[in-house]
Amino acid sequence: MPNKFRFLLLYPPIAILVLAAMYGYGYLETENDLLQLRQKELLNANLAAFELNRDLESLKLDLRYLSYNLNFQAVLDHASDQNLSELANDLVIFSNSKMIYDQIRWIDEQGKERLRVDYKNGNAVIIANEQLQNKAQRYYYSESVSLKPGSIYFSPLDLNIENGEIERPLKPTIRIATPVINSQGQQRGILILNYLASYMLDSFAQVTKEITDHVSLINRDGYWIKSPDSS
Repeated sequence: MPNKFRFLLLYPPIAILVLAAMYGYGYLETENDLLQLRQKELLNANLAAFELNRDLESLKLDLRYLSYNLNFQAVLDHASDQNLSELANDLVIFSNSKMIYDQIRWIDEQGKERLRVDYKNGNAVIIANEQLQNKAQRYYYSESVSLKPGSIYFSPLDLNIENGEIERPLKPTIRIATPVINSQGQQRGILILNYLASYMLDSFAQVTKEITDHVSLINRDGYWIKSPDSS
């Protein structure tokens, strides 16, 4: 019998101990790998959440900045043609500098669009009065106009609708709004920004590129916003 097998017969407890130690080492190594994998996945998920929250916080800052605009305050007190024109020019400059807002609107207390600037083909344009619409029946208007002044409303991410139809090409959109009042404390509707959410989704994809094959973004109702499976 070869010496190595004679050794195992003479000292079986030692042999079992060695084998058990080898098994235990392999088990611990597997556990360590799993722990590192969990930590890496958690890190990527946290980075994605941080990036999303940072984008949403920047939208709040933009909305507050515009709501305190002096020309906007003048319009809320007296919506003269001159005041509206000066505010419109401010919104055009703002829209062109940001390039992320599909629409910037003041919707009055009756739900009527009173001023609207659209970002089209790389340029901000003022929408003519005859093209302005009543949005009193839209969910985002009724939900935001009822808030207290200073509150901020975020809509669910959905597709933009114009004249009752989904706009094409598809525009994933988040609407962020705040109720506005004049210097007398009278309710004057809402200021609302239509954010082109494709920028946020692209940022999410960039941050999660290491786990792009198995990461999904799902809303609070359980519907997919972004997924490796496009269907």
